[in-house]
Amino acid sequence: MFLDIRKLFSQPESAQSPAFSFDFSGEDFPGYRMEAPCEGKLEISWEGHGHRLRLKLEAQAAVSAECARCLKPVQTSFPLNRTILLREQDWMDNEEDLPLTAEGKLDVSELVYTEIVVTAPSMFLCDENCQGLCPVCGKERALGCTCEENVTDGRFSILNQLL
Repeated sequence: MFLDIRKLFSQPESAQSPAFSFDFSGEDFPGYRMEAPCEGKLEISWEGHGHRLRLKLEAQAAVSAECARCLKPVQTSFPLNRTILLREQDWMDNEEDLPLTAEGKLDVSELVYTEIVVTAPSMFLCDENCQGLCPVCGKERALGCTCEENVTDGRFSILNQLL
């Protein structure tokens, strides 16, 4: 979906606030997947007596991932909220870090994709109190692992003499 920024500045009355639904299920995300479409809206308004265009992106991203501690499947969502103020010279000079074409059109799907990547948490947890996996036996610690925490590697025992 493309939004004609040039047309909005030349014909301010043509401003509409489109809703969108983008399917990113085939896209590559770092450590998570999007199995449901990302739905939201792009509110368009004018500020400063029509000299600045305000684009307000609001959406919800639902993702599937693995818990960073125990590797259980995690289904979660997070909001996408970004407000962009554009002056006419911004899109003409392409100084803004926006996916604009040479014709002055904003690629809304690319903008949403970038917001998902930037906004997504760095790690996903099944539970805030997840204890994770035992580094010795690989079992979930919550299921009652009885391994010793401080198991040393015999190959490095000579280094203990330096302490």
